[in-house]
Amino acid sequence: MRVGSLLAGALAGIGLNLSLAGGAQATTVLIDGGGASGWGCTTCSGGLSNNVNVGNTVTLVNYNKSGPLQLTLGPGTYNITNASTSVGNYSAFRFDGGSADWAWNYVIASDNGNGTANIIKAAGLGGVLPSQTAWQNATGLTSYYYDNGLQTVATNIAAVDYLDTFTLSTATVVDFFVIDYYLPDNAGGIALNITKVAATPIPAALPLFATALAAFGFAARRRRAPAA
Repeated sequence: MRVGSLLAGALAGIGLNLSLAGGAQATTVLIDGGGASGWGCTTCSGGLSNNVNVGNTVTLVNYNKSGPLQLTLGPGTYNITNASTSVGNYSAFRFDGGSADWAWNYVIASDNGNGTANIIKAAGLGGVLPSQTAWQNATGLTSYYYDNGLQTVATNIAAVDYLDTFTLSTATVVDFFVIDYYLPDNAGGIALNITKVAATPIPAALPLFATALAAFGFAARRRRAPAA
């Protein structure tokens, strides 16, 4: 009975850890594209460019202001999808004060706690469109990310079908911002769904599981042994 309890406890503990680490945990991120609450970075210019290459350290604009957005995310792999259909005023951001210059891009970076961040993902959809509504309905687009040069993720997709991923090896304070450095003339923003799709393995649970199985097997052999 004690062996059975040990095995049950080991299985229950591992199941709890895996459910906490690996369950689908979705959140909608609203990245303000401008104004006093927007976030960008001082070298974020020219759209997807070397200024936002993965691994670069950038100085944030409007760091610690209200609005967009910092999250603490656990280790694992996350899907990034377009959430603009549920929050229409975050379908795209106007980047230069012009009435018809709307773009769709974003940066995800690990916060350093001192107004700087290290870029994990810089990505977006190619093109400039005349309105947020045009971005919601856009088709035939190419999605990109920047890592040692511009990389194509997918071609001929609708904006609402955007999909990319990023992976964290440890729990991380993550910043989300747009690719722009001067925010007061901006409007709108980007809406992303961030969903955890895979957990980082938990090796510490495996020895407990192995020990419980060994003890269970030993007890089973003793029950099968003939009486003296």
